[in-house]
Amino acid sequence: LTAEAKYKLLNQVANGGGLVMAFMSRGLDRYFKRLLELPRDDDGARFITTGIPFGGLPAWQRFKSSEEAARKLVTVARLRNGRIVILNFGSWSANTFIIPPCPPEHVDYYMMLVAKAVVWAAGKLPPVAIRTIGIANAQGKLVGEIDRTALPHAKATLTIILTRRISTRYIAVTWRVRDITGAVHLQKSVRVKWRNGEIRSSLPLMRLPEGTYFVDAIVKIDGKCANWCSAPLTVTSHPTIAELQVTPKALHPNDAVQVVAKFTEPPQKPMRMRFQVHDNFGRLLDERFVDVGSFAQVTCKLSTDGVLTNSVRISAALMDDDEIASAKTLTIPVDLPLPRDDFSFLFWGGAGDVYVWRYVTRTLFELGVDTSNIGGVASLARDNIRALPYITRIYARGVEGKPPVRVPCLTDPQYRANEIAKLRDRATAAAPFGTTGYTLGDENFLAGRDDVCFSETCKAHFRKYLRSIYGSLERLNAEWGTNYRAWDDVAPITLNEARKAGRFAQWADHRMHMESVFAEVHELFANAIRKVDRDARVGFDGAFGTDSWHGYDWWKLSRIMDVWNVYPDPVQVELVRSFQRPNTYSGFWFGGYIRYAPGQRYEAFERWAPWYALLHGMNSAWWFKAFSNARELCQEDAIAADLRIMPAVRWTAEEVRELKGGIAKLLLKCAREHCGIAILYSQACVHASTIDGSLGGHVRSQRGIMHIIEHIGLQYDFISDAQVAAGLLARAGERTPSEFVTAQRATVPRYRVVILPCAHALSDEVRRQLIAFVRNGGIVIADVRPGVMDGHCKPIDEAQWQSLFGVKFAPSADARDGQSMTIARGLMGERIELQFERVLVDGGVKLTDGEALGDANGVPAMIVKRNGDGCAILLNASFAGYNAESQDGVMWRKLLRHLLEFARVGAWATTEIRRGEDAYLRGDAVQYRDGAYRYIAMLLRPEPPNIKVTVRVRLPEARWVYDMRRGKCIGRRREFNVTVTNGRAKAFALLPVRIRSVAVIAPKRIRRGDELAIAVRVVGAPDGARHVVRIEVTSPSGELIRHYRANVEVRGGERGMHRMRVALNDAVGAWTITAHDIATGAKGSAKVMVIR
Repeated sequence: LTAEAKYKLLNQVANGGGLVMAFMSRGLDRYFKRLLELPRDDDGARFITTGIPFGGLPAWQRFKSSEEAARKLVTVARLRNGRIVILNFGSWSANTFIIPPCPPEHVDYYMMLVAKAVVWAAGKLPPVAIRTIGIANAQGKLVGEIDRTALPHAKATLTIILTRRISTRYIAVTWRVRDITGAVHLQKSVRVKWRNGEIRSSLPLMRLPEGTYFVDAIVKIDGKCANWCSAPLTVTSHPTIAELQVTPKALHPNDAVQVVAKFTEPPQKPMRMRFQVHDNFGRLLDERFVDVGSFAQVTCKLSTDGVLTNSVRISAALMDDDEIASAKTLTIPVDLPLPRDDFSFLFWGGAGDVYVWRYVTRTLFELGVDTSNIGGVASLARDNIRALPYITRIYARGVEGKPPVRVPCLTDPQYRANEIAKLRDRATAAAPFGTTGYTLGDENFLAGRDDVCFSETCKAHFRKYLRSIYGSLERLNAEWGTNYRAWDDVAPITLNEARKAGRFAQWADHRMHMESVFAEVHELFANAIRKVDRDARVGFDGAFGTDSWHGYDWWKLSRIMDVWNVYPDPVQVELVRSFQRPNTYSGFWFGGYIRYAPGQRYEAFERWAPWYALLHGMNSAWWFKAFSNARELCQEDAIAADLRIMPAVRWTAEEVRELKGGIAKLLLKCAREHCGIAILYSQACVHASTIDGSLGGHVRSQRGIMHIIEHIGLQYDFISDAQVAAGLLARAGERTPSEFVTAQRATVPRYRVVILPCAHALSDEVRRQLIAFVRNGGIVIADVRPGVMDGHCKPIDEAQWQSLFGVKFAPSADARDGQSMTIARGLMGERIELQFERVLVDGGVKLTDGEALGDANGVPAMIVKRNGDGCAILLNASFAGYNAESQDGVMWRKLLRHLLEFARVGAWATTEIRRGEDAYLRGDAVQYRDGAYRYIAMLLRPEPPNIKVTVRVRLPEARWVYDMRRGKCIGRRREFNVTVTNGRAKAFALLPVRIRSVAVIAPKRIRRGDELAIAVRVVGAPDGARHVVRIEVTSPSGELIRHYRANVEVRGGERGMHRMRVALNDAVGAWTITAHDIATGAKGSAKVMVIR
C-alpha cells in the first residue's frame, strides 16, 4: 500500500470505521506498527476470543491457556471513533491471508476468530455473549479428555448472557459434534428460554470413536445467527489401533496389499476389525472383516482391482459390537500412468495441506485439469491430479572471469554428480504416484549473451568434440585457419575475437559444442531419473529465443526430450510439432499472462490456445497459473484471491473438455498433411545470422515463409540439416529409420519442395543432398544467400553449389532494404506482373547461367535454373520482410501460390476465402489423413480485430461431410462453406461412407464389485477404418459419472472394448451406457442393472 492509501484507510477508521488486519512473521511495516501502541480494549478482546477452541487447533496448541492465546494473538484498540483488531498469527503463509496455514477441516475454527473480530470492528455486537462452553463429565466437572465408555454420562454445556433486551423469550441453540475430518457425528437443535438474563443449554453425548472432536454451539435469535462458540474434545479408548503397516508400500494397478493392524494392547473382550480400501473418488474397492481374538495385531489382504486414482486410502476400524472404537487411515501411492494417446490439461499450480491449495486443486480437477508441475505429488494425487514435478532447473546463475566461465559449469563432474543424486532422490519420492513426466526446469538456458563456457572441463570436452568431427588437427587447422600443433593447445574464442581474426568457424564450433553439452546434460539427468522411473518422460518447459546463446539446438534436443514445452512462438511450436518423438508430452505455456498487449486473458485467445496446440501435434494444454502468492501478479490467476473461478480459465476448460472428449485422441493419431513442402531448420544458419544478420536472419525468415504458406491455406514440415545430411530427401516412402523418427511419421515423408530461409551456412553433405534432390525432380526455393558458408560458418565459394542456382555470390552480403521489385514473368513464361514496394535484397548477386524473372532496382530477382528434372529458385528477397497486411504481403502470397503451383504441390482439399483475391487465411487450415478418411480443421488467430470470414472448401471427390463439433452430418458434398471467427476452431470429418449409429453391447445385469465389459461397434464403418467412440456412464439418479467415461478406439468391422469395475458402494439400479462416434456424431446406448 502506498503511504497515501494507508493514510486514507486509517482516516476512515478514525471517523468511525472498523479495521481488521492479519499479519504473519514478516510483521507490520513501520506505519502500521504504531497501531500496537494504542490503548487496549480488553472487553473487545474478551468478546472476540471467548469460545474459540484454541487448544484443539494445531497452530495454537503451543499456548498454555486460552487467555495466553488471546493475549498473544489479538490486539484490540480504538482509534478515535473507530475500532481496530490486529491478528498476529506468527507464521508465514503467502496464500492463507487472514488465518494461519491449515487443512480445510480446520478452516471454520480459525475463521471463528476472524469473524468475531469483524463483528466487533463493525460495532455490531450481538445481544447475547458467550460466557462458557465445555464438556462436563458424570460428576459435572469440565474436562477436555474423556474415555468413550464414559461419554453417555457426559454432556456439553453452554452458558450465555444477554447484553441487551431482545423481543423473544426463546433462543435456539444448534449443537454439533464434528471430528477433525469435518464429519458430523451428532447434531441437535433445541429451544431454550432465558431467565434473569442468562441462558443455559446442554447436549447429552454418545459413544464416539477415539480421536479429536469439536463440539460446536450456534446461537440463533429469530432464525438468525447471533453468536457461536466451540470446545475441543479428546476421546480415548482401550485398546486402540496404534499403527497400520502395509506391504507393499507402493502399488501398481490391481495389486493386492497386505495390511497389519497393531493395537496398544490385546482386547479384553471379543472384537473384530473392518478393513477397507477406497480410491480417491470414494469408490469402495474391497472390504474385509477379521476377528481379533486376544491378539495384539491382525493381518488382512485387500484387493485394489479397478483402482482409478494415483493413491488409495487403507482404513482399519476396531469394532466394539457395531460401534467403531478406534480407527486409522493410511494412504498408499498407485503408479497409474496417464494415457499417452490422449489430450492432457496441465496447470502451473501447487498443492499441499493448506486449505486454499486444497480448494484450488479440487477446483482445477473439476475444470478438467489432470496434471500440475508444482506441488507435492501425494497432495496432488489425493485430489486426483497427477504430478509433472519441477524437479530441478538447468540455468546459468551467472558467469565469472574472462574469458567467461558459466556458473555452474555443465561439464563440472561435481555439479553433475550432485544433480544426479538429487534427481534420483526426488524421482524416488515421485515415481510411485504415476507421474505424467518430469521437467528438468522452467526456462532452462545455457547463458544470456555470453560466450560460455571456457572452464578447463569445458575446453577438454570441446577438444573431444572436435576430434569426433575433424579427426585430425590438420583438418581442423584448415577449417579454422589456425596452426595448432597439439590438441591440448586447441581453444575456443569469443565472437568479438572471431570478428577481429576472421575465424568464425572456431567461434561457431564452440557454440555448437556448447549446445551439444546443454543437450547432453539434459540427457544425462533424464537417464538418471529413468533409472528410478523406467518409462519416465523427461524434458524441460519454457524456452527463450532461438539464437546463438541460449543453447537450444532444437533437433538435438528433440532426440532427447519427451517432455517439451515452449511459449506460443510460432517457429518454436512448429519445430516441436515437426521434430518431437512419439509419446512426447508437448505443449506451450499460455493462460493468465497480462504483461504484453493485448495479453491473453480474453475469450478468443483462451479458446484458441488448446486447439492451436492440438492442430500442431501437441497433446497437452499448459495454463499459467493457478493461484498466487500474495506478493505476485494475482491478475494472472485462474482462481482469484476470493476463490472465484476466473472467466479466462473457464473458457479454456470448455475447449479442453471437448478435446478430451475424443477429438484429440482421433486427430493425434492421424497423419498431418504437409502438402509436400519442407522448410529447413539449421542451428548453423542461426549462428551465421549472428555473424551477419543484415538480410533478416534465419529465424525471422522462417517465420515469414511459415506465415505465407499458412495464409494461402497450406501446411508444411520443418526438416533439420542433420536429417537432410542423413539422406532424408532421398529416402521418401521408406519406413522411418531411428534418426528420422517423429511423432506423426511412420514412413519418411515425400517432399516436393524444400525452402531455405536465410540458410547461409550449409554443410558439404547438406549441399550435396540438396543438389541431388533437385536433379531427381525436387524444387529448392531460397530467399537470400543460401550456402555461402559451410556447416561451421566458414565462408566458402563453391562453384558447384552456386551453379545449382545459376549465380555467383559476392564474398559478403550487400544488404539493400526498401527496394522495389518487379516480377514480370512466371516459371512457364507467362506474364504475372507482381509489384513489390519494399523488399530486402542482396545486391551482390550476379547471374551466371540462371534466368532472372524479376528485377529489384537493377539487382536480379527470382532467379531460376532447371537442373535435371527439378528446379532451383533464388528469390533474392528475404522472407523476413513479410507483412501480411501490406500490399507486399499480397504480392508474397501470389508469388508463393505461383511457385507451388509450378511445383505441383497443394492440399488434398482446397480452401478459398470468399472476399476477393487479396484475402488470406489469418490462421491455419490443417488437413489429416487416416487411411481412406480425411479431416480438415480451421482456426483463425485470436488477436483483434475480430473478424468473421467464409471459407469455401473444395474436395477432389464427393464425401460425406460431418461437423465434428456439432455432431451433425452436413450431407454428401464436393464443396461446402465454413464461417470462421477469431479463435473458434471448426473441424470436419470427410468420409467416403455415411455412418448412422453405434451399437453398444453390455450385460443386462451385473453385481457390485464385478467387472463391466462394454463393447461398441460403429455400424457401417469400412473394415479397418479407425474411429474413436466416447463412452459415458450415467448412474440410476441421472448423474454422469466422470471417472467411468472413456475414449475407445474402434476399427471398422470390429468391436472396441471398455472395461470398468463397478465399486462395492456404487448405486444399485439401472445404469445407462451411452456412446457416440466422435467423427460423425452417431450414437447408441444400453442399460445395465447393477445389483448387490
